[in-house]
Amino acid sequence: VSSSLGSPGAISDTLVKATPLILTGLACALAFRMRLWNIGAEGQLLLGAWGASAVVLFPILPAGTPAIIVIPAMMVGGALAGGAWGFIPGVLRAKLGVNEIIVTLMLNYIALLFVQYWVFGPWSEGGFQQTGVAIAVPKGRPQALIYATAFLEAAKKDGTVRRAFDAAGLRELE
Repeated sequence: VSSSLGSPGAISDTLVKATPLILTGLACALAFRMRLWNIGAEGQLLLGAWGASAVVLFPILPAGTPAIIVIPAMMVGGALAGGAWGFIPGVLRAKLGVNEIIVTLMLNYIALLFVQYWVFGPWSEGGFQQTGVAIAVPKGRPQALIYATAFLEAAKKDGTVRRAFDAAGLRELE
């Protein structure tokens, strides 16, 4: 409890991390009340985060724009991107009768890979300070292992990465 509510900084960090989850839960609750099963809220959250980031990283607004303008623009960009992602299964359900549970579940993975592409690709090269671990993938290994670097980065500090690389027969590039 003290690490989440013990100081003003901890409370702020808790609110920053909890707010998107709470808002995503409220969005799901609205859909569930209409008996629509939106399993794709995770993908919509990811694309919303991408849309908000894109406002700044593309740069849609000129440099030096005041925060009072940038923050609402990021909120609008996030809402548009997340809404557009939710529009896909809605159209497929309405026009083709496709099961929205299956579509939204599959779109979650597409959204994750799309965001990872931007974070570890073009935005990383443009100075975005969130880069993955470079690994050598032996021939015959699936190319999807490259995406696993995003998850391995978090465990790098405690030695978990070394054990994972050893188990998978990979070596970390220096």
